[in-house]
Amino acid sequence: MTAGTRWYLMPYAGGGPRCYERLTRGADGELDATVLGWDPARYAADGGLERLARDLGDEIAADLAERPVDRYGLFGHSMGALVAFEVAGALRERRVRQPSALGVSGRVPPQCGARPAADPDQPDSVARYLRSCGGELAQAADDPEFVDIVCERLRHDIGLGTGHRYVPRPPMSYPVVAFGGASDPLAAPQELAGWLDHGSPDSWLHLCAGGHWFLWDHAAFVLDMLRMAVERRRDAAPA
Repeated sequence: MTAGTRWYLMPYAGGGPRCYERLTRGADGELDATVLGWDPARYAADGGLERLARDLGDEIAADLAERPVDRYGLFGHSMGALVAFEVAGALRERRVRQPSALGVSGRVPPQCGARPAADPDQPDSVARYLRSCGGELAQAADDPEFVDIVCERLRHDIGLGTGHRYVPRPPMSYPVVAFGGASDPLAAPQELAGWLDHGSPDSWLHLCAGGHWFLWDHAAFVLDMLRMAVERRRDAAPA
């Protein structure tokens, strides 16, 4: 078994395998992180977010069996936060080794419903969304063909979120670490506090300066807080 912690990262709407590069670059040293992916059209047509969460849970369990580590955590930003939450539920149902922490960022908790970051039927809305993402997506926002492709993916990704129906469940046995931008119009601070109901008593909420994409300006801080959550769990574990 490899010492340390692995993070399984769930992409935000329209995000691909490199969507968290700006976050992982903020790591102090090497970060063991795996970005999960899926075909949104497939799940939009069959099973929705519930099936996606089960499949990702199976993928994580298989990966841990092949590449075991001491601890692991889940993280997602925006729509990825909802996916990570549902994956946590799927892992609990499978009765496999549980995560040490669930990190969620830039999204209201599931009991607050869906609040899409863009209208996939409006190319101008999607282009603004891409510019707000920064990096390569922002650079491609002026390419109409690329925007059309993203519109289609966003339509299915956002559909997974708007089609989600929250079912109350007992809190997880590990902490939920929630992050938000103080001026994010999609997730107000008082709403973000609702995430704390879904974790152990040592869950907590961090507010950072910025809007929906505050994450890129506070990458090192977010990673430090996630690492601290896992370390606290390790220190509290019985010998």
